[in-house]
Amino acid sequence: MSTYSVDGIPLDHPNGLWTLQQGTGRRPFPGARGVEIPLAGRAGEIPVAGDTIEPLETTTLGFTFLVRGRAPWGGAGNEEDLEHNLEALAAVLSPHGRLVDLRHHIGGDMIRQTDAKFISSSEPELLAGANAARVTMLARIPGVYWRDVPELTHTWSAGLLDETARAIPALSGCTAPIPDAVLRVKGPATNPALSDTASGGTVAYTGTISSGQFLLLDCAALTATRVTTDTWSPTGGTDVTGNVDATGPGSAYRWLHLTPRIHAADPLSRLIQVSGTATGTSDASGLAVRARRSFR
Repeated sequence: MSTYSVDGIPLDHPNGLWTLQQGTGRRPFPGARGVEIPLAGRAGEIPVAGDTIEPLETTTLGFTFLVRGRAPWGGAGNEEDLEHNLEALAAVLSPHGRLVDLRHHIGGDMIRQTDAKFISSSEPELLAGANAARVTMLARIPGVYWRDVPELTHTWSAGLLDETARAIPALSGCTAPIPDAVLRVKGPATNPALSDTASGGTVAYTGTISSGQFLLLDCAALTATRVTTDTWSPTGGTDVTGNVDATGPGSAYRWLHLTPRIHAADPLSRLIQVSGTATGTSDASGLAVRARRSFR
């Protein structure tokens, strides 16, 4: 069974005040934004590929509801109950001044989450003799991608910092880049640099992380913090963002995007692979990644 919720409120109401109807489908695949570069004297156009040059379009998702004139506990109601339920549904979908937490629930345990804004609505169609109304609402997904709900963490020993590309098992199965991972280097390590195999992006720190220290690289906030406790929070740490250099596609405005790639011609593999380098490491050194998987 597939259904949706908004801010934790089911769009198939448990008491049947409103339910999703035929016409509400699976979230759509985003399309690539068109980039056309014709060249005189050359057939066709210059091929352009890559997320940085050819980003994806935003998507919209339609929801069709049957709203019933039932009492709050699900019992028989009247026309006033129908109006109350229409107003309640509108309040759920369109809170003032913020996006909603929209979640797609698939089967028993799978959940995909995104931030959304309901941008339009049809006029409620009153169903004669049924004390019910049908209404369609359209949600816009500004960020395009859907995400896992829990953050996942994977940790390696210092062995990762030897330039060998290694997969992140906890993040396998993605279908879209992860733009907001947090990378944590455990000292001792000098001049650590981390690279994403698929995108070719690299983020490098110039300096030394001493034994007992951690370097936190927040790829979404574009900040680097050196801390002295085993934590993922930069609070109380030393800002060392000025010591970080990012290279690769789009590095002027973003740090490492962890990007999935099909491995060994198996469409179900979709691995994210990273490699790292550093000097002055020991058995105590290490690297950890914390992120939420991303999906088209």
